[in-house]
Amino acid sequence: MPFLFDKEYPFQIGRAVVIRLGNDATIVANRDMVAQALIAAEALSQEQLDVRVIDCHAVRPLDEETILRAAHQTGAIVTAESNTYYGGLAAQWPNYW
Repeated sequence: MPFLFDKEYPFQIGRAVVIRLGNDATIVANRDMVAQALIAAEALSQEQLDVRVIDCHAVRPLDEETILRAAHQTGAIVTAESNTYYGGLAAQWPNYW
């Protein structure tokens, strides 16, 4: 697992962190899937796809502003999580599915 943040990083509940910029799609991940999202984004860059990665470390309250901005700017959102549907990232968006 790569080291992404040091212990001094000012995490805020309800604020996601953009950890990789991109313009073609966005992966919103949490927990251990953040590292996997970064690996996937790097692999996709070899295919000339520029993928943004957002660390959504707090699911509730969800940082809708950051995620909606990414959806508008990149045109595609994928969630990556190791949870079940109920209670996970995708479950926070019932009005969008």
